[in-house]
This record gives sequence, structure tokens and C-alpha cells, in this order.
Amino acid sequence: KEEIDLATRLDFQNEVVNGEVYKRALLVSYALFPIKPGKAIIDPYKAKCAVMVSSGFGFGRQYYFTKASKPLDIEVLPIPAEGRPPDYAGAVGKFSVRAEISEKSVPVNQPITLKVRFDGKGNGKLITLPKLNLPPTVEIYDTKTESKFFKNGQSYKEFEVLLIPREAGELRIPPLTFSLFDPTLGQFYQQVTPELSMIVTPASADQTIASTPLENVQDKEADLETKQAPTLPELALGWDGTWNFPISGWPLWISLYLGTFLLLTGWAVFQFGLWPRGRDVQKLYRERIQKVQRLAEKGEWRLVGVEGINTVYFVLGEVTGVGGGSQELEQLILKAPPSVRREVEGPLRKIMLAFEALGFAPEELVGALKEKSELKRLAKELNDLLSRSLDLAVSSVSDANTSTANMETKT
Repeated sequence: KEEIDLATRLDFQNEVVNGEVYKRALLVSYALFPIKPGKAIIDPYKAKCAVMVSSGFGFGRQYYFTKASKPLDIEVLPIPAEGRPPDYAGAVGKFSVRAEISEKSVPVNQPITLKVRFDGKGNGKLITLPKLNLPPTVEIYDTKTESKFFKNGQSYKEFEVLLIPREAGELRIPPLTFSLFDPTLGQFYQQVTPELSMIVTPASADQTIASTPLENVQDKEADLETKQAPTLPELALGWDGTWNFPISGWPLWISLYLGTFLLLTGWAVFQFGLWPRGRDVQKLYRERIQKVQRLAEKGEWRLVGVEGINTVYFVLGEVTGVGGGSQELEQLILKAPPSVRREVEGPLRKIMLAFEALGFAPEELVGALKEKSELKRLAKELNDLLSRSLDLAVSSVSDANTSTANMETKT
């Protein structure tokens, strides 16, 4: 199970049922992934509702009801073993693929991006990038992945591979072959990317690294800026003292500074849930991560993967202030404070791959990740990363408010 949309505000629409007008609103939307063949039951979803009942005298009384949806019976079909390609990783659905490179011509040692994207209907999270049979003159510097489910059953997965050509000449990127399973046709199929080519030109002279020490270069640039800076007229900085304050001089400014700083810092701490508010972020986070830790202790590896992913989206949604249920992971990371991206982005992307494998990959492909000791290690690492993300987010807002307070004080 993965959260697609979790409503924080009910958006009601009129709906006519058997001649009666009702108000309808989305509560939650999940993407469900069967983990084994056979009959399965989707449990009811329960919601506690408050209803105001009129007494007939202009007053009303509030009653609470718990309503539940009906359970749903489904039958999960197995993925056939006959005809299964050796490189099949568990992706199910009908997908199209496209590949492109960011540049058609670059000089030596300048990075380029190879982008491979799948779009379609089904579970695209389990699509994996095969080995790139690149020439030895090309270095793979970094690889990023992004995947997302949508309410209509569509999903996508995108790979961004950062390549650095080390020699001049024509660079050819060979085709990539992906194996998938089409549940409608009940058979395996393959998607192949086209061969991509580009020209790598020799490095220009301005790409060579200067031998001058960095501090000397900075000193020269500072001197140059000083010489080129325009001469400004002197400003009258005196105070004619026509106003009489009960507190004068530096005690007044210290009081103003501290008051502004405490006010803005308190607001920042309040916003990030260190003090109670509508949604206590810290409390909700503790509940979620403790659930992941309990599942890891029990060895429930499939649920560890699903709940771990949901917890990551929740924290990033709160850190960015846009909510995680309907946002892509890449967009959430881009909107996070720079300190969060700098310290947490790399390890977080890596651990997300492990949780995605636990949550959605076929059991035979999960391997040692489902061992209890490995689950507990992943849960601890996830807690460290997300706790650090929340701390950095609070610090970044406090620093920004402190800077604002300094500017106001100087003004």
C-alpha cells in the first residue's frame, strides 16, 4: 500500500444517490500492490464523522458516528514462470519508454545527462535500469531515479544517469532492453530504447585548472572589485536626537533585536510542530517511524517497505510545506531547504531504493533485505535521516528569520 492522496481538507461536491442529494469528498487514495497470488480481501476503511442534529428550536446537538466501507474481494493471478525473461525484475503493466541525452555535442570532461523515462498504466516502481554497456572512455558519475503513481492508475519511472566523456570523438550509447509483463495479454514483452550518439570535442584552453592558489585568485579579484567600485558620497549618520526615549543607546537596540528574534524563532518552531498546532508534525512522525520499527522487529518486511516509503513522503511533505501525498519525490527534494538537500538527499535516495524493493519487488528478488537484522538496520537509518531532516528544516527557518531580524534591526 502506498498513499497517493491523503486529504487534509475535505472538498465536498454534490452527488445524487437514489434521488437524494449527498455531499461527497475524497478521504484518502491508496495504490495497492498484491504480494502473492490467490484470493485477497481489502479491509474496510473506517472514518469517524461528526453530525449536527437540529432540535427544532434553533439549537443543535453534535453526534459522532463511525462509518465503514464494505470489504472488497479480489483474486490475484500469479506471474507465469514459463517464458519469463532472465532480466525480468517484476514490473507489471503496459508502458512506453523514451530515452534522450541532454546535449548533442560537448567538450571532454563536461557532464551530460542520459534520461530514460517509462510512462503507462501499472506498477512502474519495479522497473530497473540494466547494465549500461558504455565504452571505457565514458564514466558513470551518478544515477538518480524517480517514480510516481497517480489517481487514474497511471505511473511513471524515470532514470537520470550523469555521464562524463573522457576522450574526444563520437560517443555512441547502445540500446537498452527492458522486460515487463502485460497483465491484459498475460504475456511478457520488451521495450528497447534507440541508440543515441553525440560528438565529444577536445577540451578548450579555458577548461584547464589554473595553477594559481585559490586564495591568491580571490585576493586579486577582491582588489579588482575595490578598484572598480564607484565612489559613493558620504552619508550623514548622526541622529539629531529630537525624540526622547526612556531607553536610549545600545540597550534599546538589544531589546528590539532580542524581541524580534524570539518572536520569529517561536513562530518557526511552532510551524514545524515543536509546539502544538493543528497537526503535530513531531508526534505524527514518531507514530509513523515507531510503526516501521515495530514491523521490522516482527520481520514484516513487505509492510516495512510500504510504511517506510509513506513516512519519507510525509516528512518531506511537512518539511517543504506542500504535503507529500500528491507530490513527486524529486519535486519534494528540490523544494526542501538547501541544508536538507546537502546532508540528506544522497543517503535518502539510496535508502528509498531499498524500501521500494521491500515494498514492491517479487520475493525472490528481495534477497537478504528481508532478514530481520537488515530490516532493523534500515528502520534505524531511516529514523536518523528523517529526524535530521526535521532538525535541519527547523534550523533553516530559524536562521532565515534571524537574518530578517538583523536586517530589520540595522534598518
